[in-house]
Amino acid sequence: MGLYRHLTLGFRDSIRVVKIDPAKDQTEWIQLSIFQVRLRDRPKYEALSYEWGAEMCDKSVICDGQELQVKINLAAALKHLRLSDEPRWMWIDAICIDQENIPERNQQVSIMRDVYAQADRVLIWIGEEFPYVKDAFKMIPELAKNWQIREVARLQAGDSRPPLRLRPSIAEEPSLMLQNELLWKSLYKLFASTYFERTWILQEIVVSTRATVVCGKQQVDWKLFNWAASFINATTSLLQNAPDTDTLTKVSGIDQIRSMYKQRGGFPLPLYLVFVQVLKSTNPRDKIYAILGLRRDGIKELSALAELLRVDYTKSEQQVYQDAARYIIESQQRLDICCGQPLTSKGVEDLPSWVPDWSARMEGAPSTFLTACSHYRLHNLLPWPGIITFNHNSMYTDGLSIDSIAFATGTLSCETPLPAIKQIILHLCSQLGVAPTRQVDPGLASLASIRYRESVSPTDGQSIFEALWRTLIGNTAYFKPAQPTFARHFEGLLDIIRLRERGIIFDRTNINEITVLEPDVGQKFESDIFSQLLWRSAVEKDTHPFFAELVNTIQGRVFFTTSKGYMGFGAMGSKIGDQVCVLRGGSCPFILRSHDTYFEMIGDSYLHGIMQGRILDRPRPKRQRFRIC
Repeated sequence: MGLYRHLTLGFRDSIRVVKIDPAKDQTEWIQLSIFQVRLRDRPKYEALSYEWGAEMCDKSVICDGQELQVKINLAAALKHLRLSDEPRWMWIDAICIDQENIPERNQQVSIMRDVYAQADRVLIWIGEEFPYVKDAFKMIPELAKNWQIREVARLQAGDSRPPLRLRPSIAEEPSLMLQNELLWKSLYKLFASTYFERTWILQEIVVSTRATVVCGKQQVDWKLFNWAASFINATTSLLQNAPDTDTLTKVSGIDQIRSMYKQRGGFPLPLYLVFVQVLKSTNPRDKIYAILGLRRDGIKELSALAELLRVDYTKSEQQVYQDAARYIIESQQRLDICCGQPLTSKGVEDLPSWVPDWSARMEGAPSTFLTACSHYRLHNLLPWPGIITFNHNSMYTDGLSIDSIAFATGTLSCETPLPAIKQIILHLCSQLGVAPTRQVDPGLASLASIRYRESVSPTDGQSIFEALWRTLIGNTAYFKPAQPTFARHFEGLLDIIRLRERGIIFDRTNINEITVLEPDVGQKFESDIFSQLLWRSAVEKDTHPFFAELVNTIQGRVFFTTSKGYMGFGAMGSKIGDQVCVLRGGSCPFILRSHDTYFEMIGDSYLHGIMQGRILDRPRPKRQRFRIC
């Protein structure tokens, strides 16, 4: 492009900055000038973080005497951010990088962390003003103040000193809560901005030394904005028409990563990849490139392994993802990136089965299978030395084939967990010959009296009933092994299923009817706060320990039983005949599908009875070398 002809970047740390000329009249044309500087000289500038958008502006800006077309959102940002009495110096990717020059774009993206880290301030452009947004910005510091008070009180909860005198929560102040519903809707609109769906914002905000949220002429410090989001997220049950908690969680999550980044200087790449799967990117390659600057993994930048991650927009999306997956697995000798997501649904074509498709946007929170891995001990099953190696599209690792799937449900949904549980119970009862009808009741007593895989001692004599409820939650509670007390929470779910089979749907208005029909259930509800919480969870989707773990375990997964009598959950796409294998580097078992000369990786799994690294089946499975493509 002619605009950049005389401003070729001469050094690795060279960047361009834009001088925005002042204007007292907002209708004046936007006048820009571009200058080249070096980061080592510590130039003064602000960096813009914004959403590109798709539409070009019908009016160009003037840059170094030439007309330059920019997109509508950027044109609005330039109009509002230019000052009235002095120039403003900024770094703006769409203008400061020659987007048509791929080698330059590769090089500039590789130093983007430094660009945002050295900026005097990062300006987070949400968009132009809308009704009541000015009042919404005034409310943000008040909400943030409530969050700070709440956090101090929480930290002092175990303190012997007298607690702080708390002023009433804003959620309880009618003057603010009910005075102007439109004001609250305006506030929610800020947090629901599509800006917070961008992948690039993670790096742009995390590395910043100072960040400000801007909407039109309104501004507020990022910290206050985040605290306000945290307060609303913690009190959504008290607020009407509150924004989607996923959006609020993204804001809070970004700031948590920012705080930890400041303390530790970065994390291994997989931790960021889990977060960016709930974000969007126009270019699928950016799911990787947007977070490279945040990583800290001890790999030397000039090593052959690090070369896999060098920014290169001429690579195909498939090659970028495959190189990233190989880099992570080979450097860590772990398969954790293959956990927590289905590997069978690929939006990017020609990906090997061991490569996650990071372009697929994950709705809601990532699966807890990855976070639950910390208390599993599968490595005890592979005591011999070995490494994971690669050759083109193939990954080679050793391990054990534990069993094959004999029965599998369809993909389960957290929207209908109770019917799914009923289906699983009826299958187990039918398999054991103890449930002649379609009702749940007749087989439950039998499930409680029959041991789970009687020849297998790792279950310590558990009944099938106990093995089932532990399997339904991945034997996990608060990232630790589930305690026996969780059994009564499962019994509460069964109460709900039994009532529904009789046509009774629980709510607060019919507890007397329930007590007449099911005295034990009614009395349990009246006397047990845990049962009340569980029933509310099943009806109202509130958070309850057992129900939350259940939803996280079954969502998008398949319940299965194996030829040897194990039960477990597998990734979406698992089916009869697939093998359940323990692989080197895996915190969970993996579902593999055998082909003539290779195996296809379907995804991770939970197999009750082996997760602590013990298996006494005879003959013991033999060590195998797996070629996974």
